[in-house]
Amino acid sequence: MNTPMEKSMKTSARRGRMLIAALMGGLLVANAAVAAESVDESRPASAEGRIQFIGVTGDIEIIGHDAGEWLLSGTLGDDVDELVIEGGPDDWTIRLEMKKGNIGWNLGRKSTELRMLVPRKSELDVKTVSGDLQLRELDGRSVSAKTVSGDLDLADVTPQRLSASSVSGDVNAKGGASEINRIRSVSGDVETTGTGGRVELETVSGNLSVEGRAVSELSIESVSGDVVARIRPTERSRIDISSHSGDVELLLPAETGIRVEAETFSGSISSAFGGEVRSGRGPGESMSMEAGSAGVEIDASTFSGNLRIRHLD
Repeated sequence: MNTPMEKSMKTSARRGRMLIAALMGGLLVANAAVAAESVDESRPASAEGRIQFIGVTGDIEIIGHDAGEWLLSGTLGDDVDELVIEGGPDDWTIRLEMKKGNIGWNLGRKSTELRMLVPRKSELDVKTVSGDLQLRELDGRSVSAKTVSGDLDLADVTPQRLSASSVSGDVNAKGGASEINRIRSVSGDVETTGTGGRVELETVSGNLSVEGRAVSELSIESVSGDVVARIRPTERSRIDISSHSGDVELLLPAETGIRVEAETFSGSISSAFGGEVRSGRGPGESMSMEAGSAGVEIDASTFSGNLRIRHLD
């Protein structure tokens, strides 16, 4: 006959085994719930057709290729309810429908990871919220890529028109559009190389670096970030740079003919192309000068940052 203490010990042991079993069962359910769903889809696509991709979370990589189809592979995260594919060869829309509400806490939660091959001359429009975007080897009429909190990375993306933006992520673009480049970030850094034609760059609190060739028009706006612009402009091009509290450094080939109007409220101005620096309206400085022929028009201003115009090596 068991004593009361022995009965209590047996009861505790039984409850412990039941708790362990319940926890193990819960883990199995959780792991089954987060099992990643594989994606392997392809459709015929026109060489210069339109492709729109819309996601929310996860990392997306899109690469141009020479085949007359698009291919999508990878895994969907546990927050995705459905992969929706609509349209036809001339105009496709690929969309990730998200689950409603909170999908709950679980162990080993999976995130979306997708890789997509598209005809390299596609007109591409990609939007996501918290995922990183990587775009490669695209040269169609236009490419538009937007993310909110993710980073945006572009390499050999050389369409006629490029629009790339992120709110809190960094934007890195190697190889830009031949006609119009519009690249923006709010709190992330912006770095772009190989841009040409018309270039419009904006950042609020991030730093901005641009290296461009055959630039016909350059517009840069920054609030608190520093700006470094290495530019090989076309003849009679125009450069407008505005910064509030960041420093600005503009580098041009030594033989460039320039006409400069520059002003800073509380910073300083210097120019390797010559020109007289005068006292500005505040404690800062101003400059108005012309050097050479077929001049590039430069209008640059800062509030509390310094402005430097230098020779490009």
